[in-house]
Amino acid sequence: MNSEQKEKKPFSVKEFFKSTAFKCIAVLLIIVLVSGILLTFCNALFAVSPEEELDRVLGQIYPDGNVEEIIYNEDNPTEYTIEFSKGNIEAAYKMDDDNYLISAFGTGGYGGTVTCWIVVEMNGNTAISGVGKVVVSGSQGETYLNNIPEEAFEYYSKNYADGEEFNVTDLVNEGLTGKATMSLTAITNSVNTALEFVRTQMLGEAVGPDPYENFSYTDYIDTKQTTYTIADGVITYDLWTTAYGNPGAGAFHIIITVGADKTITSYSIEYNGSTDGYEAGMSDQIYDPDGEDGLLFIGKNAEEIRAMFVETPTGSEGEFVKDDLVDDTLASGATNPGNSTNAGYSNFLCTYAALYATTSYDAYLAYNDYMQSLLFSEIYGESINAEAVDLSGLTTAVGNGTVNSVYSVAGTTDYILNVTALSNFPSAGAGSVTCWVVVETENGAVSGIKNVVIASHEGQSFIDAGMIKDEALSHFTDIFDGSDFTIDDWKSESLTGGATYSTTAIVDAVNSAMNFVKANLTGGAGE
Repeated sequence: MNSEQKEKKPFSVKEFFKSTAFKCIAVLLIIVLVSGILLTFCNALFAVSPEEELDRVLGQIYPDGNVEEIIYNEDNPTEYTIEFSKGNIEAAYKMDDDNYLISAFGTGGYGGTVTCWIVVEMNGNTAISGVGKVVVSGSQGETYLNNIPEEAFEYYSKNYADGEEFNVTDLVNEGLTGKATMSLTAITNSVNTALEFVRTQMLGEAVGPDPYENFSYTDYIDTKQTTYTIADGVITYDLWTTAYGNPGAGAFHIIITVGADKTITSYSIEYNGSTDGYEAGMSDQIYDPDGEDGLLFIGKNAEEIRAMFVETPTGSEGEFVKDDLVDDTLASGATNPGNSTNAGYSNFLCTYAALYATTSYDAYLAYNDYMQSLLFSEIYGESINAEAVDLSGLTTAVGNGTVNSVYSVAGTTDYILNVTALSNFPSAGAGSVTCWVVVETENGAVSGIKNVVIASHEGQSFIDAGMIKDEALSHFTDIFDGSDFTIDDWKSESLTGGATYSTTAIVDAVNSAMNFVKANLTGGAGE
């Protein structure tokens, strides 16, 4: 053995306990132990009970209110529905002023969900009158929440409309996102969820059948914002997707038309939800800012669209996911999510929208028939069946109104007409008023006006302000004598509500409906 080498000593437990290494380990163990004890103590000391948490919320959001009734929270189960398509209710309280204080989370955020406290303002116990404060209380990884301006939260109270949901696109158009569009989407969904809870569970408003039950392509479709119109067998979808992926793509707004053969006839991307820079990776057969969108889908039905891709869904719950759409025509390369030019999520959402539109055709026809029957029953005042009257060859421009559609009420000689009349208010874009009019007939003659309902209008701010009361509409029934109505009948009774031009348009619409029936449906063409 070299004289400079030292003989190794055998391991000694006693020497180990005296060593610096053991002392370091011991100090670390003591620190961990003490920290754990202190953490447990602090958790117990500073733990906030549900009651204390609610008191803090009330102090911030509702300083002048008191809880009258606990509708639902974690300590108080409920039989009410608390799960909705775009969010869930986490707590609900009725306040002593009849308003509701709701904690709800909304889906669609960048990281997942955003939870908000929302004050739903009530008109007594009968109707929602508005939205009060909206305050974020938690989220799943939303890093841009602080960028959202206060004006965005005030938007909900300033723009509430009875029976309508909020659309995040309106906030985008107002420049209120603070570049946190997906987070604001989740906030908007939480507000809509709170409103839906109050409408359906507290007020008992009928929801009607779910037209989306058993559909194959609803996972990434925002069915609350999506609307449709049907004309001559063509369905036009004003369609919104949800966001998809984290990070991924935001919501897309797409208008798609589908003909009676269930093929897509037009496809237009109105709002591109691609993350900044990623839209360049979208297939030009799907999105072409300088040309026509949706060329990949035009002229195809659902089966033909599916045939271009893997047909069997591979999602964990049987749903379609991005990697199911693998095809050379998708320039993004859906299997390469790490590529900075990849727009697989965006291409997927656009393809998914095409599949939804083509598979929904029959269901939307059935749903439209149901909703129309529901509407007619409400207008008529009792449950009825109505059948469309063929207007071919008939003059629909009558007097100062235009007849849009006519339906006969089964088992009666009555008719329901949809009529539009222009408003002559002396300003640019004065607009029009469209009404549903129930015209009664007997022995081949018009015998009365059963009901008048304002269906829609353009540019009539006094109608929005509620200045035309029910008495003004029921006046048609009260004073009917078979002759044309005049606006003087309303002026003399002070029934215009200050909305003389709008009321005049309603009178013109009713006269048009009545005279159309006289001329075409009762044999009174000479009148």
